[in-house]
Amino acid sequence: MGYGLLTFFYSCEAGGTVCLIDELYVKPDYRGMGFGTQYLYYVFRTHPECKFRLEVRPNKIGAVKLYEKLGFKKINYNQYIKV
Repeated sequence: MGYGLLTFFYSCEAGGTVCLIDELYVKPDYRGMGFGTQYLYYVFRTHPECKFRLEVRPNKIGAVKLYEKLGFKKINYNQYIKV
């Protein structure tokens, strides 16, 4: 029905261990059924020492609503990449 990919690292900026929710995918037929919420609650419960971070595209309205419902706040952060 889907998968999640987590990356853990230490961040001085965040002041401790960060769990980056790198990917969270729920197949279209299973969206809106609470599986993403259940997965995230499991991650929060099993890694209470972490600060949690994720990125989401603005057009993913359902995901944005889920993350905001779970207490995530949008941060003003300029991110760069070199490939």
